Amino acid sequence: MLEVIVNILSQPEGLLIDLGFMLIAAAFAGYFARFIRQPLIPSYIIAGLLLGPIGFGLISDIEVINHISEIGIMFLLFIVGMEMDLKKLKKVGWVTVITGIAQVTLTFTAGYLIGLKLGFDPLNAIYAGLIVAFSSTMVVIKLLSDAKKLDTLHGRIIIGILFMQDVLVILALTIFVGTSEFTWMNIFPLLGKFLLLILIAYLVNRLVAFRTFRYAAQSRELLFLLAIAFCFIFALLAYILGYSVAMGAFLGGIALGSLPYSANIVGRIEPLKDFFSIIFFVALGLQLVAVDFTVIWQPLFILLGVVVLIKPLIIM
Repeated sequence: MLEVIVNILSQPEGLLIDLGFMLIAAAFAGYFARFIRQPLIPSYIIAGLLLGPIGFGLISDIEVINHISEIGIMFLLFIVGMEMDLKKLKKVGWVTVITGIAQVTLTFTAGYLIGLKLGFDPLNAIYAGLIVAFSSTMVVIKLLSDAKKLDTLHGRIIIGILFMQDVLVILALTIFVGTSEFTWMNIFPLLGKFLLLILIAYLVNRLVAFRTFRYAAQSRELLFLLAIAFCFIFALLAYILGYSVAMGAFLGGIALGSLPYSANIVGRIEPLKDFFSIIFFVALGLQLVAVDFTVIWQPLFILLGVVVLIKPLIIM
């Protein structure tokens, strides 16, 4: 039976069937998780685990699935950007900047020093520090969104900290990946591009958005299509400037957030966000591979302790 399924997946329609298997597995795993009163995100990852190399190996083209899943991150952050109240966000601006930078710096230092103590070479110790310093924006915002806490005080602070982390992780990757030494010349162009992206979002918000969408609002279909187009425009701009498409979508959402039609747009995009978010979490499970646990258990639990124990203390 398994050979028959693998043969079906090798056909030209394999991608469609891959998605079908992912959604079916996610539906049953999510239903079971809800039945035992557990969160849905781990159930989606377990569904991907069962479909991937560790499980039955039913999904063939994991790379294409990963590209599709990135759309889920993009739509999620686009909606979060549209739901952000900039006036409220300004009130927690310094809190998020100071906390975000301090948390990343102190947690990275702890991870780096522990990595050296565990016998890692300096470069791998740096990677260990980066791993424990940064959080998954997708996971955290999904949890906040499901709990309807995006607009609370702590929700706005968390989003601000995650935004700072995204900026810092791009700077870190620019410094440490593909280069053998630290140079300020690597950082300044990237910061300039980031400020340019913010400036474009500000100008769109002030000069373009209202006039363009006022006409499009006469048709619900055109309003929906134009919002999706703006989301992809900002995502492509961010990609061209060297940032993640998710960050571009987030700034695009902020640029459109003050529109009187924002609630309507969010309501139309929400189902797309849910669909692609499920694909994203199942794809996480697909990427897991079997390893020799006896080799990694010690650094795994030590670094996990840094994340679970030290990071909350730093935030406090």
